[in-house]
Amino acid sequence: MSNITELKLKLTSKELKLKIRNKRREYRRTDINKRLRYPEENKGLKTISVAEGIELLDALESSKCPDCDCEMLFDIFSPFCLYMFSYDRIDEKKIHSKDNLRVVCFNCNASGAGAYKNSCSRGCHTSDYIKNNKIDNIIELFRKCTI
Repeated sequence: MSNITELKLKLTSKELKLKIRNKRREYRRTDINKRLRYPEENKGLKTISVAEGIELLDALESSKCPDCDCEMLFDIFSPFCLYMFSYDRIDEKKIHSKDNLRVVCFNCNASGAGAYKNSCSRGCHTSDYIKNNKIDNIIELFRKCTI
């Protein structure tokens, strides 16, 4: 089974919906300031819903980050994991609306496209994670995504 097929199966998981709901909660907080600072740019826009977040993930052609080519994590990861999926705003003046977002890894979102990536220190890439998730070609994942 390919990684993107596995991702499509996970799109209905409760864990994934919870992750998106938590991201949305944080986005709503930051979007308040964006609306105040840039009212014209955000007129009529709504913060992404959980369903829209799933639509963006469902539209992915690959489970790899488009900026750095590492394998993104979608349902099992620790907070602030470098490999977790993240919604990146295309226009920084606009809120986290569906038409203003793209999916990248957290590292590229927080540090810039293709930024230097350290090994994840949050436990996502520990031997327990590997045992529990049975990711194919885990050696390749580590070679591509860690220094």
